[in-house]
Amino acid sequence: MKKIFLMLTVILSNTIFAQDDLFNNIFPEKSFNYASLISSKTFEGIDNGGYKEVVERGAILGAVGDDYTRWQLDFTSVKKDTQNPYIYNVTGNTKIGNGNFVPFTGTFELIESKVYKKPKSKNFVIDGIKGKAKFKVHLDMDKKAKNAGSFDGEFTSKYILTNDNHLLYDGMGFVSDSFNNNYFTGHFTDYKTKKQIPANFGDYRIPNSGDLDIGVAEFSPNEKYLKNGWENYNQ
Repeated sequence: MKKIFLMLTVILSNTIFAQDDLFNNIFPEKSFNYASLISSKTFEGIDNGGYKEVVERGAILGAVGDDYTRWQLDFTSVKKDTQNPYIYNVTGNTKIGNGNFVPFTGTFELIESKVYKKPKSKNFVIDGIKGKAKFKVHLDMDKKAKNAGSFDGEFTSKYILTNDNHLLYDGMGFVSDSFNNNYFTGHFTDYKTKKQIPANFGDYRIPNSGDLDIGVAEFSPNEKYLKNGWENYNQ
């Protein structure tokens, strides 16, 4: 038993060190501004010919509950907090299912940011190096709205740290069928009932979406969920 425990400890330690060996931690650096990763409406991608082009991000895709009710949201403002450099104050509008758009406010708290160390072709680009940031998220819908509540979870954004120390939304693989970025996983809590249900969103694909997404080249909602706010998605 002791031998098994020792072997597991060694394997776990090696795994942790191997992961650390892949990345440089840039979280302590307070001067970086991550706001554009969340709110920018365009990004720079590479097309099938290998040429850069400016791409419209399109609408955020989201779903709540086990019935994958459509969740729409748009960020109208994302600003770095003047007192805490790890906090980003956000505002926007959101809509669940066939309801009305409702204003929301909230925060994104940076909890992790790292870039790749080793010069692997998929992680290094001409203008910089790839990385990813994680945030703890809390969003509050207007309490006066019908069926309103709050959202809590974790948000991950893949970025490129340029050679002149700017953070850009990572759109290098956007021509891929499986491309995704800026994904949120968490839950929605109804203000009145306190009931919690799963809530997820992302760019181009939705994490933890089960059989909702039946698209191959791009996201496409399963017909059996159309009544849950997806009726007009493809129109």
